[in-house]
Amino acid sequence: DYSPWLAFSDGSLALYTGQFELLGAATGDEILALEGNLGAWEGEQGTLGVRVLTDQPMLLDGSMYTGEVETWTRGEGDYVMIGDTPLEEGESYIGVIDDALPAQIADSLDADLNGIFGGYEEAFGYTLPEKVTLYFAFGGFDHPGFSFSGSVIGSNLIVMNVSGEVLRDYPSAIREHILWFFAHEGAHVFQGVEGAMPGLGGDSWIHEGSANTMATQILMRTGVAAPSYQLSELNRALDERAAGLAEGPLTSLAGQVHYACGDLIFTMAATSLEHSDVYDIWRAFQAAVAENEGEGFDTALVVSVFEEMGVKPDTLEAIEAVLYEPLSDPRAELVAGLVTSGLTHHFNDAGQVTDFQTP
Repeated sequence: DYSPWLAFSDGSLALYTGQFELLGAATGDEILALEGNLGAWEGEQGTLGVRVLTDQPMLLDGSMYTGEVETWTRGEGDYVMIGDTPLEEGESYIGVIDDALPAQIADSLDADLNGIFGGYEEAFGYTLPEKVTLYFAFGGFDHPGFSFSGSVIGSNLIVMNVSGEVLRDYPSAIREHILWFFAHEGAHVFQGVEGAMPGLGGDSWIHEGSANTMATQILMRTGVAAPSYQLSELNRALDERAAGLAEGPLTSLAGQVHYACGDLIFTMAATSLEHSDVYDIWRAFQAAVAENEGEGFDTALVVSVFEEMGVKPDTLEAIEAVLYEPLSDPRAELVAGLVTSGLTHHFNDAGQVTDFQTP
């Protein structure tokens, strides 16, 4: 879920207006039937107007306001920045960076993001029309471990909030984690440059899963992560999230299972194609959406593109099983699907994958 607000150390606040949006239902039973999955809601969502009144300066969509500001959104919302925190501009972004953010994070942030976005420009084959807008808040060191949240709003706003005792030392694993997040959200910014993004609900595996795949690859391309990082992410996807498929086909589910299972699906598809990668696949999606004149960017379109690009029949069958069929042993069937795509595999005594290599 989007963070309802980002609190900055100097008292500034980024307020998310989308938290006030409403969906209509005729009865309480209709709401209960959703079982918490808003992606399953059907209806015409109304436009929401939010007016923010304050004696502090406000920033919205790169423009400054005083006194009041109004936003009008439908289905997503905006972040209104309230307070005196100044805008910063680097080579890779323009935005508001918490002045209490630990120096070891802040000092390398612009270079890190420049490397990620530069890698995406090369991989996608196009540049962003404008710099990414970034709101980066810091919640202090007052709890053990590490916590973070964030998302992309609209076409190019990335928001993030981090906190926790472990940030005092900023170990390499935490740096990887933070930059993986920026790489994931940055992938969404590039995905939306040309062509529509897919919908929510059962189709969210498309953009979330592919962004996971892209984020892992870009961290390896830029030298942030070692080759073993891809292997650890693959095992995490298989162990932690793929088990969710025991509840039903992917297109019938909601939540984090879409990220991991979508990642595995795009790994299968891209590996199955000898001369194409995940970025080639995304550009094929964009072309298909343009050709269909906006008829929809959904699971059916993606499967048809996989087939047209030449994904191996056995691999395509494995992908469709994940999407549309209940699996009795999801982990084993996902591994089998990966093997059909051409990945070699080895296991240790604990059943973990120890080696995956493209042919």
